[in-house]
Amino acid sequence: MGNDGGSIPKRCQLIKSFKNSKPKKNQNLISYSRAKYCSLSKEKLKKPIVADRLGQIFNKKSIIENLINKNLPNETFRHLKSLKDVKELKCEFSNDGKIKCKISNIEFSGINKFYFIWNCGDVLSLDAIKNLNMKNKCLLCGQEFKKEDLISLNYSKEEKEKIKKKILLEKKEKSLMLQLKRKREENKKNENEINDNNNENTIIKKIKLI
Repeated sequence: MGNDGGSIPKRCQLIKSFKNSKPKKNQNLISYSRAKYCSLSKEKLKKPIVADRLGQIFNKKSIIENLINKNLPNETFRHLKSLKDVKELKCEFSNDGKIKCKISNIEFSGINKFYFIWNCGDVLSLDAIKNLNMKNKCLLCGQEFKKEDLISLNYSKEEKEKIKKKILLEKKEKSLMLQLKRKREENKKNENEINDNNNENTIIKKIKLI
């Protein structure tokens, strides 16, 4: 500008500023959306609702229907195999349909930090957790929990992918262990059958000798 010490921004600077603001705006819209809509059906959240370990929220009805019909998108929700992979949330809704913390009365916007406890399903705002110095017991029901059971509803895309890989790896290891157990049981059963047959043959031989 004139003699006020300011300067006129160049066209390239304005374009760069606009480009930088656009992803942030889109991310905010995604955050607002996940606070009010089912991550699967995109319908408005309505009790009962559930969430997975990635912090994704669903209408329970939608999850059940898709599990029964095997319609879950494989790439996005391949970590969800049964209702054991989600937890029903204990929470209240505000008048405009937003999840609300029972302690602080703060509404979940999708941007402000919210958590739920996997063991009990209670939903809490970060403000409530900090102000009441919550450690390893739920502020609402008193149930104890481990650090990994405090699930954020605000994980980034990168954090979700990391958690999903861990879940899938654990499922794979569990499946292999189950297969190994079944194989051992089958081998043991076969060994018992062979021993039974040998014993039976021995008894028959002894009878013949008599």
